[in-house]
Amino acid sequence: ILDLIFIPEGTKDFYPIITKAIALKPDAFFASRTPPGDFALIQKQARELGYEGVFVADHGSDTAMVLKVAGPKAAEGLIQSGASDYIGFAYTPEMREVGERYLKKYGTQDAWSLEYYNDMLFIKQGIEAANSIDTTKVVETWRSPGFTMTGLYGKVRWVGKEVYGINSILSTPLPINQIKNGKEVVVTVVTWEEMVPFIRAVLDAEKKGKSS
Repeated sequence: ILDLIFIPEGTKDFYPIITKAIALKPDAFFASRTPPGDFALIQKQARELGYEGVFVADHGSDTAMVLKVAGPKAAEGLIQSGASDYIGFAYTPEMREVGERYLKKYGTQDAWSLEYYNDMLFIKQGIEAANSIDTTKVVETWRSPGFTMTGLYGKVRWVGKEVYGINSILSTPLPINQIKNGKEVVVTVVTWEEMVPFIRAVLDAEKKGKSS
């Protein structure tokens, strides 16, 4: 990680920031917590400045917005976490069924529709396992060793203790897609264990950036 750049909210002219970043000769630009629309604009402006490296949107997938803001040419090759086409990517019958029901009712595939559906399933299972609607008891049950739940992705578990000191992140298989010829193509699927080194590197860079 060459640098960690914090962007003021509402920024639309990224050219000065990008110019300084390009001078560092990075292999890639990572979005981190930058909103999808802003990162798409960064892609567009960086390409205009001649940057030919890779862009990685680790905040989630919003291919439609990226193509609209950055344009197909600038968006080409973008690597994103998640997948907007849940029906095409579905690796469980439940994913496909809920995705098709949502598409039939609303006429589109929302990148987060399955996540919201999963949330309801997890809350329900947490309440049932805790035998209580007390939120503290439900959370304690979620975080108890070995506790798993069933969602649209199959079995899920709470992780994060080795990085954050507490299990507070739901671990599910995470698809990684890349925009190719105006469409997202799933190129691999990663697990929590595979993501830990990357997360630690980002957190270390943030600490160094705040202390300098």
